[in-house]
Amino acid sequence: MGHSGRILKTVSSVTLLLALLLLASCGRTTAKNTIIDAHQGKEALVMKFLPNMPPARVFSADPQSLQFAVQLHNNGAADLSAETLKLAIVGYDKKILTIEPDEQDLALPARSVENPQGTTKVATWTTTAINFPAKHDSISQSVTARACYRYQTIATQTICLDPKPEAQVKDKVCSPASTTLKNGQGGPVSVVKIDQALLPSVSRAQLKLTVQNLGKGEVINPDIALDKCVAGDLQVQDLGKVTVAARVNEQELTCTPITLYNKQGTSYCTLDGLPDTAFTTPVVITLSYGYTESISTTVEIVTSQEPDSPVGS
Repeated sequence: MGHSGRILKTVSSVTLLLALLLLASCGRTTAKNTIIDAHQGKEALVMKFLPNMPPARVFSADPQSLQFAVQLHNNGAADLSAETLKLAIVGYDKKILTIEPDEQDLALPARSVENPQGTTKVATWTTTAINFPAKHDSISQSVTARACYRYQTIATQTICLDPKPEAQVKDKVCSPASTTLKNGQGGPVSVVKIDQALLPSVSRAQLKLTVQNLGKGEVINPDIALDKCVAGDLQVQDLGKVTVAARVNEQELTCTPITLYNKQGTSYCTLDGLPDTAFTTPVVITLSYGYTESISTTVEIVTSQEPDSPVGS
């Protein structure tokens, strides 16, 4: 190869290297500049048992083969900490099975720009003893992983506020209208509709907020002790409670709390000191609530008469 050919080959290699570096740089920039809206979606904590944990069938003489592993994923927009999340294995007969630990608490950061997929962790439990009842060849035990946690949903929406919606004024900037919010706001409890209620008072507006539980679990009082929740010690008055806060710019609205019926409820938020004319403004609504959900499975425990037999047979 001649001198000019070697130069051409070197230039081509450098050009290719620079092109690859440029593509890699563009890829990094694109990923970095992608804006993640964590305040979308209808999920918070997502749980599932890992495969074969627990196994479908175990021998009574081998309690340590009965292991439990639950994968937990925070797919919502609020962080979960050891103070706001409790998890326990429940539903089984404690005279038959001894499972440790009783409860677990984990920290699961929410979805965000820095953490777009949310956080996933695994909680595990060990069976330390099986007290197999006499005169039985096999028994079944239902086992439930129950989670109880405190959560928040934040909804932001631009609306029209008019202290005199009934007044016939020419050239209004806007007119109040019903606003429907879809796709959730990063949690199972979401604002689904915003309306402005009519009030006789001047310089005052009232928002009617329709809130729904869009998830599979149960809404509970956010002030209840989580230990009480995972133990299943809930009363009717503990269910469906949602605390509502709202603000327009830096002004706080006065909002009524909600008790959900058939997964839906209404809060009225009042704002005083409005100007005389209609205007558009973003309203920020914060829903605070407790939530509980569970997953279940069944385990067959057989007597240890044939310890050499394969468990799956």
